[in-house]
Amino acid sequence: FVMTGLGFTSYKSNLFKGPKGDSSIDSIHQGADRQNASKLILNGDVRYTFADSRTQVFMGNLIEDAVRFDFTQQLGVRQEIGTLGTVSASAVFSVAGVDIYANPYVTGVDRATTEANSSGHRLGWQQIAGSPFSATWTHRTVEIDDEQSPDPLLNRNGTTDRYQLTYSTKLSSTLSLAPAITYLKADLDGAAVSRHKRSAQVTLGYSQPTYALISTVYVGRSVFDDENPLYGVKADAELRGINLTYYQKSFFGVPRLSGFVSASYDESGSEIDFHDSMVSAVRTGIIYNY
Repeated sequence: FVMTGLGFTSYKSNLFKGPKGDSSIDSIHQGADRQNASKLILNGDVRYTFADSRTQVFMGNLIEDAVRFDFTQQLGVRQEIGTLGTVSASAVFSVAGVDIYANPYVTGVDRATTEANSSGHRLGWQQIAGSPFSATWTHRTVEIDDEQSPDPLLNRNGTTDRYQLTYSTKLSSTLSLAPAITYLKADLDGAAVSRHKRSAQVTLGYSQPTYALISTVYVGRSVFDDENPLYGVKADAELRGINLTYYQKSFFGVPRLSGFVSASYDESGSEIDFHDSMVSAVRTGIIYNY
């Protein structure tokens, strides 16, 4: 498939600069101001399956990730193994780095911007032994181009491991349900930014011949390994979010063309006000499936 469209985002973050972050702040004891930005969406995914061996090679971004602004790219292979399900292995990477602050805590002057890049690998097993369960493990190395955090405990370079278990089932011919649990371990150079996160989500899908509606709700909690040395407390956070996406099939009467509108809201409430974050977004565009 290929996808194009526009995204409109409103966000608050003292760590993620994004397209319009605050370059200067007066205090490290208050939350971030709201910023607004728009972005062009351009994305795609290509797969080729060898019919005899049931081997598939693929490259690109999953469509369910793209509508949520997760543009992680994959390059890998899947293998169907009869009734045992489908196993996969892929390299994961980002085409462009994420703009962050080299030292988020400096006050009274413009904060320098740097990029965070991540790459790694992903292993997956879909429909495990013919069951409705699927599992993935994603390992990434995180590299900050110019890390200037004021204390070694705040060094954000390191690795992350993310494990997800999903149960997918059809409730009826039009309704599907997919609850999932996720565990993420961030083993970073700084103990005050290293953390583990546990979360649960539920995705509900409703499909008709002319349209489809998909909603996801999730909650989670991040627990940090050590106290932030600037505040004397851990930055533990409660996480929650919701996403709703509407697809219009056979858009403008074209069988392979779909239009979509997606809205989402995510927030993280930390024990440290400076680390509170929020993002809300609306995305709209078209998808063409070959």
